[in-house]
Amino acid sequence: MDRIKDKVAIVTACTRGIGRAIADRFAEEGAIVYMAVRRMDAGQEIADAHNALGRRVKAVYFDGDILETIEPMVNQVYEAEGRIDILVNNLGGGVKPGNKDIVGSDMEAILKAFEFNTIVTALCAQYAIPHMIAGGGGSIVNISSETARTCAAMPSCLHLRRQTLSRCCLRNLWSSMPEPFRWDASRSRRIWPMLLSSLPATKPSL
Repeated sequence: MDRIKDKVAIVTACTRGIGRAIADRFAEEGAIVYMAVRRMDAGQEIADAHNALGRRVKAVYFDGDILETIEPMVNQVYEAEGRIDILVNNLGGGVKPGNKDIVGSDMEAILKAFEFNTIVTALCAQYAIPHMIAGGGGSIVNISSETARTCAAMPSCLHLRRQTLSRCCLRNLWSSMPEPFRWDASRSRRIWPMLLSSLPATKPSL
């Protein structure tokens, strides 16, 4: 397939799970894949395995717990390739000390959940979108959670878990996107995976 051949793609948090599967598939289809990861050793190992097969995969440093790493990561990709065509925001999930409800959480934990699940995604998009528009367009995919759909069905948000609330914000994030991005230059998509079982990390064949 040539649908994403030679496209420059950033995939965040992709050394395992859904992010890894996306990065692998993009590489197989001929995209230039930048794995935005915290564990650079793991990311480089995956990239080396792909590159040995003639694919184009690179690891770049990105830590969702450190907001200051986001802009340099996006800029590094743009400076290397001259464009950004695809951004997959895969980072997200529960934060320690557990995914408690609002009543049982302190403010620090609540703010951390929103930062990890919403703010990081917003900043990745904020820094990538101008490059996409300059290049004539692009696509953004946000990997959210099925829990984001439950908020509207709840009579009260008091007992929703921190992750659920922050994912609900992510669900509606695109209403604040700039007009040229939403309608003219790029496309955005949301994906809500169902609850998944976590399997031990393995090294699938490439």
